[in-house]
Amino acid sequence: MKKRYLQICLAVAFGISLGVSAQTDPGTTNLTHQWTFDDGTANDKVGTSHGTLQGAATVSGKALNTLTGGYLSLPAADIAVNTYTALTTEVWFTSGTGLNGGHTMLSYFGETVGTFGANYIFTTPSNGGNCRLAMSCGNTSSPWSAENGINNPSGAIDDGNLHQLVSVIDASGLYYYVDGLL
Repeated sequence: MKKRYLQICLAVAFGISLGVSAQTDPGTTNLTHQWTFDDGTANDKVGTSHGTLQGAATVSGKALNTLTGGYLSLPAADIAVNTYTALTTEVWFTSGTGLNGGHTMLSYFGETVGTFGANYIFTTPSNGGNCRLAMSCGNTSSPWSAENGINNPSGAIDDGNLHQLVSVIDASGLYYYVDGLL
């Protein structure tokens, strides 16, 4: 199987708004899905896995806006992240200043068991005070105890500025780039 690349310009947490495209077009050779919001929709620009706005989420100004709550739901069966041999996600976002003090998600691929997530991969600008990439598999009763992850040494991102998060997961490990720095 090929390594696959998802460019996700999305946010799935309160207090996050984004709408900036990458400065350099990465091309589409291994790009399987891309949500840019440039046309005012949550449509997939590479594939057909169109998003559905949930709650108070809106798309305006070439951005997914979740400042008033809500999130973007993506069709898991169509995306089928569990079939990938490697996964790269890229998210450009502007956090709301002082709004991400708790546990927020920029991207989350996984399931829900009871009242919490399990068998997941997520990126977050603020998770208990850390900007974090994490994954957990096989433990559905306390998935956080089986979690592997990387924290940004600078802590949470909650400054109201534009940021880029890139996560890479492959057979050799987890890699997390914050504003271009590994």
